[in-house]
Amino acid sequence: MSLFEYRDPDGDRLRVEPFPGRPAILLILGTQGEDDVASLRIPTAHLEEVIAGIRDMARQASGQPAPLRRRLTEAEHDRAWHAIEGTAGDDGADPGSVLTAVLHALNIDPPGVVHGCPPTGSGLTPCCGRTPLELPLADRISSEATVTCAGPAEGAGA
Repeated sequence: MSLFEYRDPDGDRLRVEPFPGRPAILLILGTQGEDDVASLRIPTAHLEEVIAGIRDMARQASGQPAPLRRRLTEAEHDRAWHAIEGTAGDDGADPGSVLTAVLHALNIDPPGVVHGCPPTGSGLTPCCGRTPLELPLADRISSEATVTCAGPAEGAGA
C-alpha cells in the first residue's frame, strides 16, 4: 500500500493513505515523537472539495484575495443538482432553472456547456437541435470556441 507523507520544519507529520475497504483516504497527523495524534477519513467523493478548500486557505495565507467567483467541480455540481431535484416538487418545476438560480444567488459559476452557433438561415443549434431560447441560462453559444454539448437532448427540437 502506498502513502504520502509531509513533514513540516518542526518535524510534525501529515500522512495520507487509502482507507482500507472503503472509497476514502485517511489523513493522519503526528507530532514530533508521537504517532497518530489525530486522523480524519475523507470519502473520495469529497476529496476535490477538500483540496479546493486547502487551496483557498493557502491563497489567503499568502495574502492573495479570495477569487470573487469560482467554477464548481463536477462532483459539487452533481451533488447540488440532485439535492435540488429532490426538493423541487412543484408541478412543472425545472431543476435546471432552479439550480441556475441558486448558483447565481451564491455567486457560483456552473460548469459551462458550449453549443454551436445556429448556421445562417436556421434557428437551431447544430449540436443538439435546440433554439437558443431553449438552452439553459448558464450555457454559451459560439462559432469559435470548442463545442462541448453532448448532442441531441431529450425533447430537443428536430
